[in-house]
Amino acid sequence: MKVITVKVDENQNFIVDNKVLTVEEFFVQSEFVPQSKMVHLDVEPQSAITEETVIRAIRYLESCGYKVAMLNNSKYEHLNDVCKK
Repeated sequence: MKVITVKVDENQNFIVDNKVLTVEEFFVQSEFVPQSKMVHLDVEPQSAITEETVIRAIRYLESCGYKVAMLNNSKYEHLNDVCKK
């Protein structure tokens, strides 16, 4: 199964398959959604993104039918609990 990584950089942009999306674009554009059932959400440790936005991203991806996991190198790793609910 293909797993795609959605990166969140220090400027609060979402990077999907090398396409940079702002937070607003991420939540309104659906064509970025991978042809995979598993998404890794990788938030850069120095990112200024809020935990609320990360949770919003998780909920959005789950609403699209994807399983989401936070990558372990992230300060948001504790949100894996959110992913499982």
